[in-house]
Amino acid sequence: MAVIELHETTHCPKCDLVKEISNFRVRSDTGKRCAICNACWSERCKLYNSRRDPEQVRAFARDYYHRKLKSSPGYAKRQHERRIALRYGLSAGDFAALRDGQGNRCAICETPAPEGKNLYVDHCHETGGVRGLLCGACNLGLGKLGDTLAALRRALRYLEMHERLTVASKGSRAA
Repeated sequence: MAVIELHETTHCPKCDLVKEISNFRVRSDTGKRCAICNACWSERCKLYNSRRDPEQVRAFARDYYHRKLKSSPGYAKRQHERRIALRYGLSAGDFAALRDGQGNRCAICETPAPEGKNLYVDHCHETGGVRGLLCGACNLGLGKLGDTLAALRRALRYLEMHERLTVASKGSRAA
């Protein structure tokens, strides 16, 4: 006996094609399917956003975020969890285990995370693998040095050389 698969389809009035229902997004406000397909919706959004002033878009996003912070308890935490899951593939539990394993301190300078703030996720830009959690200063420092051992070694040699010169010049002044 043959199994017949039924696929629901619907018509997109914008591209005038009949597509499977899975090609139509579900609206978050009503829970119903959108009238136009995902491809047409994406094109519509690109066109709309290309006409908008980037500063206006940033201001709207900033205001929206601050309104949500005030009106929704736990919003910032949920946003952080969502962001690290999307960017680094870390669940909230994975992040907590990494944080607790480091004692909620930066993996480089061992500075404790500020109260109510999270450490930054350090990752390899080539493999995407997570290396650890860093404070803002150490994270920026690694990024500015290009995340390369060669640059870090040059910086270390530079600091060591100038430390010797500084100590030597202080010794000659004392004499």
